[in-house]
Amino acid sequence: MVSEAKLEELIVNGAEALVRKLHDLGIKNIFGVTGGASLELFDKLGDIGPKYGIRLIDTAKEDGAGFAAQGYARSSGTIGVFYTTSGPGSTNGMSPVTDAMLDSIPILFITGQVPTFLIGKDAFQEAPVTEMTIHTTKDSVLVRQIDTIAEWIDYGYKLAMGTKDISPSERRQGPVHIDIPKDSSQTMIDYNKLKPFYFGKPPEFNIDEKVDEIFKKFKKSKRPIVYAGGGIISSGASSELVRLSNYTTIPVTTTVMGIGGFPGSHKNNIGMLGMHGTAYANFAINGSPNGKYKDGADFVLAIGVRFDDRVCGDFEKFARNAYIAHIDIDPNENGKNKKPNIFAHSDANYFLKKLNNKIEKDNFRPNISGWWNHIEKLKRNYPLFFDQWQDTNTGNEIPTQFVIKELYDLTKEDHPIVTTGVGQHQMWAGQYFLVDKPRHFLTSAGLGTMGFGLPAALGAQVANPDKLVMDLDGDRSFWMTANELETIARYDFPVKIVIFDNTGHGMVKQWQDNTYDGRHIASEYNNINYANYARLFEDLGKIPLKSRQIKYEKDVRNALKEMINYEGAYLLHVKVRFEHCRPMIQSMKSIEHIMLQEKYS
Repeated sequence: MVSEAKLEELIVNGAEALVRKLHDLGIKNIFGVTGGASLELFDKLGDIGPKYGIRLIDTAKEDGAGFAAQGYARSSGTIGVFYTTSGPGSTNGMSPVTDAMLDSIPILFITGQVPTFLIGKDAFQEAPVTEMTIHTTKDSVLVRQIDTIAEWIDYGYKLAMGTKDISPSERRQGPVHIDIPKDSSQTMIDYNKLKPFYFGKPPEFNIDEKVDEIFKKFKKSKRPIVYAGGGIISSGASSELVRLSNYTTIPVTTTVMGIGGFPGSHKNNIGMLGMHGTAYANFAINGSPNGKYKDGADFVLAIGVRFDDRVCGDFEKFARNAYIAHIDIDPNENGKNKKPNIFAHSDANYFLKKLNNKIEKDNFRPNISGWWNHIEKLKRNYPLFFDQWQDTNTGNEIPTQFVIKELYDLTKEDHPIVTTGVGQHQMWAGQYFLVDKPRHFLTSAGLGTMGFGLPAALGAQVANPDKLVMDLDGDRSFWMTANELETIARYDFPVKIVIFDNTGHGMVKQWQDNTYDGRHIASEYNNINYANYARLFEDLGKIPLKSRQIKYEKDVRNALKEMINYEGAYLLHVKVRFEHCRPMIQSMKSIEHIMLQEKYS
């Protein structure tokens, strides 16, 4: 490791200046794929990176590097960094960057670019990536003058992380893109003369009056509820949310991004909200059929949420009988989708500390036993369930939910980090895997990017080398980035992968059943044996990558135990039955249009 004292070498090229600056910011891992315009940086990462304590993880493809950086950032609470070359390298990084933007994940996306004198001349492997990413990042910068590299990396780091020295209106986390032309990375500069970037001293949030108003409304409510999102996790507010619910007994429902922000096994957690959330959470906030949709919450404390369409459906009818207090780090969320009664621009942790202090000083312990009796009745009447068919040795009859529940039971004491692909298995994981800790459930929520799960698990394992990391993936989601299995094997990352094979795009097939008379166009596949595919990589590392395929319920528990206990990476290919994921609220519809499970529909 390099001493924090003044560095001996002063004159370095732009690539080395970049490596040194990343070290100064505490960056320890970079994911990437090399190429012509990025050769200088990769050379320096390999040459001096270890001396600076920076590890380069070269992935199979650029989107894998981006999702790995996301898994690293989401699971660690620090920034994720990935580097690609110009042209196709940079465009391959667009999906993970856009994904990070929608889910508010701090990413530094660094790209090589063609030399400055060729920019705009259709040079080999040129793409206008700064113009392309300006709408999918918090900011995108082309560094033409390399003596400003330290400033721009400082700027990108602080903007992506939403640090407290930037304006409160810019503190929502997200990706930042830095584009570095090849000649800039080769230019010699005096590192010790480079300057950091200063935003100045911004004002703090001013929310005292709004906290008072929200507290007054809370005190008058009879049916209060917390609707919590990813902002709880990114702001580090989980303990404050638990403090609030423990003191007041207020029920909590979370978005997909909020899973783990409030313990899944907590008695006051009523599950996931939205299109495939629990029926009882949706009925609690919106009203139930028996109450003619008039017995829903009368006070909604919405913290760190976007009121997105997959949660709200019909915005006008969402929580129609409630006073809505919306707290968010991004002032642009105020009324964007659903107009609240009051909006407080604040970090979730900052707000909850103030509210909790006021509640406890006032010794406010609401009597909401009647509200809880109603919710418990909803839970009894509309529980999550699935038909656990008996094994008939005919194959394809294992329920995905059964495997997830078994896996949860076997690992819950270990508090594993779980990543998912996108689709039915993702929603069932949200329903049945009760995550108790923040940053332990990583999924592509806003963009819904298939292929997220495997590389995200890779990145999470790098950030948490001693933790059990599991990718719960769909057959076609896995196949989108299956090449990163080679990276996992090559580096001996002990990631556990469970593939739920229902012969295609399960969620698409479900929508096709509901809307297109059951025509499964471009959504059904006779998949390969993924265990056999995994064996292609079994000898790349020091510890063999192990794999297995199972088809029957009787094999599930033993196979899961074998996977969990294995010291290296393990891929388990499970042939599951195809069925619809319920409950389901139809797209852009209100709670009246919920599609319940057959048992109680």
